[in-house]
Amino acid sequence: EGCLVADELGFYPVVSMSEESLYAEKKGFLGKDNPWECYFEQPVGIDMNIYNQGFRTTSMSRDDLAMLAERYKNDGYRLSKEYFEDTGKIWRKYIRVRKELELELQSKIDETFGKDSRVLGVQARGTDFNRGYYNHPKPILPEDYFKQIDKIIDKYDYIFLATEDNNNLERFIDKYGDKLVYHTDIERSSTIDNPALGKSDTFKTRENPKYCLAKDVMLDMMSLSECKGIITGMSQVSICARIWKLARNEKFVDDIIMDNGIFSDKKNSVSIRELIEIDGVKFDGW
Repeated sequence: EGCLVADELGFYPVVSMSEESLYAEKKGFLGKDNPWECYFEQPVGIDMNIYNQGFRTTSMSRDDLAMLAERYKNDGYRLSKEYFEDTGKIWRKYIRVRKELELELQSKIDETFGKDSRVLGVQARGTDFNRGYYNHPKPILPEDYFKQIDKIIDKYDYIFLATEDNNNLERFIDKYGDKLVYHTDIERSSTIDNPALGKSDTFKTRENPKYCLAKDVMLDMMSLSECKGIITGMSQVSICARIWKLARNEKFVDDIIMDNGIFSDKKNSVSIRELIEIDGVKFDGW
């Protein structure tokens, strides 16, 4: 969204990612001080060192976000067609995965999907989505996904499942067997804790675990974007997958967004920031 605002104003966009992000390794990882550059190229080749030496610079503000929400009539996770179309154009112009990383992730996608397969992508969020975060979507149950999948399953060779929840994965395997494909080396959780919180034993044994977790998310997102059809709830990963698809000038044959509503009652919802900080993890964004 920052690139969208900068482009409209005729500015050069420069992206900075917080060092407190759950996906940021220590400063200097891969020779980068800005965690964003571990995953993506700078949109126009200007890094933060050059930006910080600039005389006339500005930063994305909450007012900019409010302006975009009003323009596109967006309501949290419910985004308009015009928003997807415009951000698709901006991603096409500015967003590029770091080349070495893109080749690594694309190789895994090709291995999982095979050649010329018609794949239906499904994202089934679980773990912390079941906590009831304030202003976050309510979870979709596996059986609800099954009803939607079964209506169109005959069009596809395989179902690709993106999930961070081992319980969801087991339900889908039981239901669809060999017709289901998924990435086997992704960090998943069998509890209500999101893998990004770093509580699992597997997390502690991975080299550069935060970087690996970010790659897991990117791998699922990119995989979903390369499917012929898609069924998801409302999540940031599924939003990015749809934008990524449009950025390649492609469209899904089937595009289904399942909506069970939003946790909007503060008294009966959980603050994601407070919960994560209680768990002992510094948090300044995903």
